Parts: sequence; C-alpha cells; structure tokens
Amino acid sequence: MLALTSTVLLTNHLSGVLPLTYTDVTPVATLMAEYYLFVVGKDSPFKTAKDFVEALKQRPESVSVAGGNLPQRMSIGMVLQAVNADIKRVRIVTISGAKTTLTVAGGHVDVGVAAPGQALSLIESGLVRPIAISGPKRLGGSLATVPTWAELGINSAEYIAWRAVIAPKGITPAQVAYWEDVMRRVTESEEFHKVAEKHQWDISFRGAADARKFMEAEYAQFKRVMTFMGIVK
Repeated sequence: MLALTSTVLLTNHLSGVLPLTYTDVTPVATLMAEYYLFVVGKDSPFKTAKDFVEALKQRPESVSVAGGNLPQRMSIGMVLQAVNADIKRVRIVTISGAKTTLTVAGGHVDVGVAAPGQALSLIESGLVRPIAISGPKRLGGSLATVPTWAELGINSAEYIAWRAVIAPKGITPAQVAYWEDVMRRVTESEEFHKVAEKHQWDISFRGAADARKFMEAEYAQFKRVMTFMGIVK
C-alpha cells in the first residue's frame, strides 16, 4: 500500500486531528512543492508586501488575512511570527481555498493566501495583485516579478506546501529502494514535468532517508509556528 500525502501529515498530528504522523509510516519520497501567493485587491492601500508588513507591526487590529486550509493559515502564521506581529490582534479568516481570492477581490478581506492555480485567473484579470510568494524562490511566467519574503528582508517566513509518498511502517529496505526508484523516475518523466509547469510546481525529489530528515525538520518548525498561533497548546 502506498499513499500520497502532504504537509497535513504533520500539521494534523500537531493540531490533534490525526493520531499518526511521519514517524508512524515509511516516507518513500517527496515529489514536488507548491508555493502560496499573498494577494491583495486591485485598489488595496497595500501597494507592496512591505506596506502589509508595516501595517502588521503598527496597527495589527486593522489587518485581515484569509487562508483556506491549515497549511495556508500556517504560511500566514510564519509571516506574522517572522515580523513579530501581535497575532491576537490580527484578524485571520478561514475561507474555502477556492473562494479566498474572490473574497479579496470583493474587498471583504485585506490579504489572501492561495495556490497559484486558484489565484492566476483573477491576477490576470487585474482584480487582485500578488505582493509576495511563500517559497524560497520566485515562480516563472507571469508571476516572475512576485518577490519572495526573503527578498523583502523577511527571513524565516518561507513556507512550502509539499507532496510526498508514504508506505506502511516496517517494510523492507528492498521495498523502500524499489518504490524510491519508481518515484524518482516519475518525477523525471516528461508527463510529470508538463503538469508541474502548468501548475507552477517546483519538482523537488528527495529519497526515503532525505524525506524523513526533511519531515523531522518540518515537524519541529511547524510546532513552533502552530504554538505561536495558539493551535498547539
């Protein structure tokens, strides 16, 4: 048995939703990563991400930020923690991922966090503007001008929404090696590259050992952020 998983393997355990996490399975490989866009309405007073950060620092109660799932809210929390904002005064709104950019376009919230695929059509129509990207590097195409948080001088705000393959705990080393090789070939295939390009994914293969180390580091980082957000008590 194999399963496709994501950052929720870690965050849902930390939040108490799931009893299992990466230590209860065998990580086989990570496949790709998706970065989130921070977007504002076309007439927003936040012309840049620095305007947004300044508001978080000076008048946090005046700022509303929307995200869909827990990983998107995590990306918000990482920015708030990185700029030392008073999270209790910032209005964090949970909205269905597909509706986040529409809510921003309608002027109902100041800033929204969404996957590129969810936001691109409204960006291209001019109804919302991207001000920052959560990943370690910029995206391509029409989003190539959107800076990362690190470029803006906001360190420790990087968030990667990755996808991975897991297997049951206790499978043999030979089984791990076999499926690791299969997944490596998947990420090297022309079909996978076409899908990744379409959705602005970053292909980031890690084998079993590296995937486990990566998840261990991510778990520790997520615990710090989720404690700051009040999700982990």
